Amino acid sequence: MVPKLSKRLTFILKFIPPYADVFYDLCCDHGYLGIAVAHTYSYSSVNLIDQIPSIMEKVSNKIKGSYIPTKTKITSTCLDARKIRIKNDGINVVSIAGIGGELTIKIIDSLLLQLKSTDILVLSAHNNIHKLRQYLINNNFNLVKEGLVKDNGKFYEVLVLRYRKSQKSNIGLVFCNSDDLSSNIDVLGYYDEQIAYLENKVLYNPNSNYEEIIKSYSASKSKIN
Repeated sequence: MVPKLSKRLTFILKFIPPYADVFYDLCCDHGYLGIAVAHTYSYSSVNLIDQIPSIMEKVSNKIKGSYIPTKTKITSTCLDARKIRIKNDGINVVSIAGIGGELTIKIIDSLLLQLKSTDILVLSAHNNIHKLRQYLINNNFNLVKEGLVKDNGKFYEVLVLRYRKSQKSNIGLVFCNSDDLSSNIDVLGYYDEQIAYLENKVLYNPNSNYEEIIKSYSASKSKIN
């Protein structure tokens, strides 16, 4: 049976490419996203990875009790995501969702030498999204598409990326309403929320780049209004 997904995970699932070879759900927590991928798409394998033994024991039991209608092989591994080794052939899709931006950066950093231009990252960090975006820009990631979802009163960005180390990044400092899965009302609310948050940060750190980010939000907001 397909696990019941939250609004956020249902939204993220729509951004997972339907055709690829191997799916990695890093810091998978309950494993619902990876299990849903195994039910929905015909990947050759789905790998659920988290470093907490008690979590992975529950995930392993869920897998044993799940009927997967596709031919997808689904596995669970108790491991620090920064130590993962992804396949060097075929197309890998790596999802990192439900953790903070700084830890997301550390995990991506450990993957950089392994990623091929055909591999895809699907990211949805809980915080420090501006720091994560700057990291992705500095490391020449290419934005395929992005979306925004509001779940239980909190906004979450979703970024779909490819690593193009010889190509300048096309990622913006802030979310751009470029995907029809995002509501304009939600986007405007998100911009207002982020501007208010960053204006408060400027009071305590006037020499930061927060002013530049605020200007980017304001410019994006004016395009919608």
